[in-house]
Amino acid sequence: MANAVSKLTGTIIITTGTGRRENINRVNVGFSWKANKPIKQLYGYTKKEEQVWLYSDAAVLIISDYMLQFPEIIATLVKNPKDDTYPELNIWPARKGRSRLEEVRTWIKKLPTYSVPLMDGAWQVLDAPVIKEIDRSTKSYFS
Repeated sequence: MANAVSKLTGTIIITTGTGRRENINRVNVGFSWKANKPIKQLYGYTKKEEQVWLYSDAAVLIISDYMLQFPEIIATLVKNPKDDTYPELNIWPARKGRSRLEEVRTWIKKLPTYSVPLMDGAWQVLDAPVIKEIDRSTKSYFS
């Protein structure tokens, strides 16, 4: 399951179409919250510390919701953790993949994290609760 979460918070490529290479489309149904080379992370959701990816409570809620909404994608990731791409017919053999794929993309586009730029992982940034506490303390001091 850890590999599935890792892929989900990064990139999951589902291929559509058949036949020749130019007829194959690649669709990302992952969150794109992180990258490994170079290390990029999404402030408030992902952070890499000592070679381990950490996820905020907000990230865990979104991940859990995705797992409930799209269990067939998670099952495919768990079954084939080393694959780089996943043919749509392997996930949705009943040929309902196109509509389901569109559902996933629409769902992802509604997330508050959609199209938020990743931050360089080398930056040392305080976590949101720490920033809130500093803000509260500062306001308290000056009131």
